Amino acid sequence: MKRLSYLPIVALFIMLYCSCEQNNADQGSKLDNVVTNAATDVTPFSVTLNGTINNFSVADISRGEYGFLYIVSKEIDELQAESVFKEYVENGSSSECKKKVAIALLENNNFNIGLSGLNPMDNIYYCAMFITKDNKILIGNTEKVSLIEFSPKLKSAVIDSVTLMNSTITITADFCNATSKECSTGIIYSLNEEELLTTGVKAEYSGKIEDLENDTYTMDISLLKAGKTYYYKPYIYYKTRQEYYYGDLSSFTTLDPSTVAVDLGLSVMWASCDLGSMVPTEPGLKFAWGEIVPKKTYTQENYRFTLDEFKQLGDDISGSEYDAATYYWGGKWRMPTYAEWMELFELTVTETTGGVPIPLKENWFYSICRYRKDNVYISMCWGTYYQKGTYGEYGESYGHLASTKDYSTGYDFSVYGGFKQGLMLAYDGALIRPVCDY
Repeated sequence: MKRLSYLPIVALFIMLYCSCEQNNADQGSKLDNVVTNAATDVTPFSVTLNGTINNFSVADISRGEYGFLYIVSKEIDELQAESVFKEYVENGSSSECKKKVAIALLENNNFNIGLSGLNPMDNIYYCAMFITKDNKILIGNTEKVSLIEFSPKLKSAVIDSVTLMNSTITITADFCNATSKECSTGIIYSLNEEELLTTGVKAEYSGKIEDLENDTYTMDISLLKAGKTYYYKPYIYYKTRQEYYYGDLSSFTTLDPSTVAVDLGLSVMWASCDLGSMVPTEPGLKFAWGEIVPKKTYTQENYRFTLDEFKQLGDDISGSEYDAATYYWGGKWRMPTYAEWMELFELTVTETTGGVPIPLKENWFYSICRYRKDNVYISMCWGTYYQKGTYGEYGESYGHLASTKDYSTGYDFSVYGGFKQGLMLAYDGALIRPVCDY
């Protein structure tokens, strides 16, 4: 009886096994070497893709390149995406998909990448990829992840404080992991509730949304009119779709200026603080003569009026549309005239650093010129004179505006190009201490 030889059969199995292994290496192993894992951290605008490399040492992996092939599309399905990825393996590139390389290998040969700048409800087809040191491209299974819808929520907008011209509001929202690249946020406010969303003023938060702690931020709303009720809503603006999301309607009322009026027994009542301040010893906002909006810098170039327009304003703007005190405080509040400044100086006294009262008219060139009586504090002298020295302990020089522009004599107006307003130039910035008629 002849013995059967099994060597040819064994050899055949070995050849078939090697052939299969070679095909897997050439085409990319989907089950063993490279694994595409489920996506994590899915938001409306970003996602993290995860993968694993098996059967390779850390040293071998570090000599190669690993990351992901991906397609962002709502027009294809998973089979089409897989076909594109196979094309990449065969040709080493594809115009229909993108590649992003991972920065570092994680524990157990895991790796990931983050995709951002996406749009809500986008479909992302992806597969993990490893290019060996021999430039063989191995890919994992194809997976799909869909980004979630963008549904932000404005939870609350709480008033922290209200003054004559300012309000501080703290807003808490759910930004759905959006960043400042995708969204902006802030407050819209108006004196007219019905026209809030059409003509309201938008005050945008200047910080970065992604840096907020607990999605909470604080807004300071300034240049409000005193004694008025304002209606407001917090908002989130989605830039790509140009859509606004609004919170609940709320309101606040600024303080009435009567709370700072002081009767000194003069022809008018004086405010106990500057326009734009609530504290008698702190400076308020600076205004150029005839302007109602404060600025960071004051030059002839950014002055609201030309020389001819300046001349046409007349000699006294007290109570007019060019009077910032009237604009913000309303009612009978206005800028003081030169005569009213002089009345204050003639009939009141100052406190010097030594505490000895001196008539104000005899002390207006004093290095620290102050007047204190019944909580009224005037710094730096009358009118628009810009005295050299300090504003108390604040280290700046300040002057106060008068509403009249012809009270100064003996100066050559021509050297200032005609923009002379008292003892300084009309386009310079100075403080306003409002007065009120009885």
